[in-house]
Amino acid sequence: MRCALALLAVLVAVAASPAAAWFEGFNYPDGPLAGNDGWYGTGQGINVVNQTVQIGLGGTAFKATVDITPITGDIIACSLEAYPGISSGGNIWAAWFNDAAGNNFARWYGYGNTARPRIGGYGLVLPTVTLVEDQWNRLDVVIDQVAKTSTFYHNGVLLGTLNYSVSGAAGGVGQVQLENFGRSDLPEDWILVDNISVVPEPSSLAGLSMLALGLVGCLRRRK
Repeated sequence: MRCALALLAVLVAVAASPAAAWFEGFNYPDGPLAGNDGWYGTGQGINVVNQTVQIGLGGTAFKATVDITPITGDIIACSLEAYPGISSGGNIWAAWFNDAAGNNFARWYGYGNTARPRIGGYGLVLPTVTLVEDQWNRLDVVIDQVAKTSTFYHNGVLLGTLNYSVSGAAGGVGQVQLENFGRSDLPEDWILVDNISVVPEPSSLAGLSMLALGLVGCLRRRK
């Protein structure tokens, strides 16, 4: 009960400035993500499952995309949670944080049990991390629009920084994409993604947004 009341208080505070942050908890019926609340794209293998998103199971190569009111500021924090599934040793998924024109600030991609930081389709990458089994892993990116850098973290541990200037991204995060690589040769591989957020910092909402994510996770994991 205390968890639910705290979440309500946070959501009321965030609602007072709705353009200041963006959250996606995938509170949709089971089935394709595309077609829900602004998400679009044509293909198979990016599906809502028990209010999370499952990527993989072969499927087709496509991106489920949502265009959002651009989240601006010198510093922007982008987060998601990933739960490792089955991995046979091939890339199956990606998550993109883009500007409104589709230019990439930061990207995660990997196997069913890994995540690797990257900028777009360029050869700008950091070492792959293996996700902790049997638990939700937190993947964070801090975008610095002044320095034109993206700094990546896994469960709070710094992985490194990449310069995104080559992509031409500017004006804040205005688009989020989830990608299925269409690996028909890996029909059993999958990963779960949940609780995506884009938050400007420094901001009075920054702490609230992080608390909201934790509370949403608290409620969901108690199901």
